[in-house]
Amino acid sequence: MALALGSCGSSGNDGGSSGSGAGGGATTGGTTGGSGSSEAAGSSGSTGGSDGFTPATISFSWSTYKLLGTTRTPLTCSDIGAGTVGFTISGDSLESSENWYSSNGEFCASGAYPTYRWEHGPGDFYLAITLYTGSASDNNRNALISGVVGFTVPEGAAHVDVPEVKLARIMFPLSWSIEKAGTAATCADVGATEVDFLLAEIRENFESTISWSEPCSATPNETITTPGNYQLTATLKGSGGALATWTAPEQLVFSKESAAIPPPIMFEVP
Repeated sequence: MALALGSCGSSGNDGGSSGSGAGGGATTGGTTGGSGSSEAAGSSGSTGGSDGFTPATISFSWSTYKLLGTTRTPLTCSDIGAGTVGFTISGDSLESSENWYSSNGEFCASGAYPTYRWEHGPGDFYLAITLYTGSASDNNRNALISGVVGFTVPEGAAHVDVPEVKLARIMFPLSWSIEKAGTAATCADVGATEVDFLLAEIRENFESTISWSEPCSATPNETITTPGNYQLTATLKGSGGALATWTAPEQLVFSKESAAIPPPIMFEVP
């Protein structure tokens, strides 16, 4: 999918008006709603900080990759169909989060924002970067992949380097086989039509599930998930219902550094 080349629509932290920037920079408005200008990426037209602090610059970067096991394969924005990159900075000292977006394909591909103008003083903050489908002006855009890092702006700092945000598209292979009465069998042999999967994320006092189906005769595939601990269950089904169920012998652990590879799924049909 080709990326749309466009300008960055952005908003100020405390009510600034919408603006556009050639390099994907944010337009930061004044605290009383005055509009700024995007003279350069990440800069504003004012010479002083909007919150009374001496302006600083912060630089951040992001890397996008497919993770299978421990193997990383670099991905581009177009590889995953991303048309927009979005940024959110939040922190206890901010009255509201600072958000901006860019549909500039070259900016999304660059993986770097070296001179973002910071006008909100010292403190501890979080930066979230998200890749979306569609353009920045599309209210129906969908998030594809995201990552978050924490960073600190020291008192009096002129420049801060934020840790890299890792946008990991975590994947794992799925394959299955069937035995009937201890002998290898095909889907047709047992009347199987599909395999239903249930992936349950396990957290303390919390559980969320994802379910999907694959044709029984499908070739092994890879399924996207997000970091966390999961329990995987698979059910072989035919026209009359469930034929056999398989559950992974242990939880699958996925992080942005390593993705679990499930053991081969074996359905034992009586």
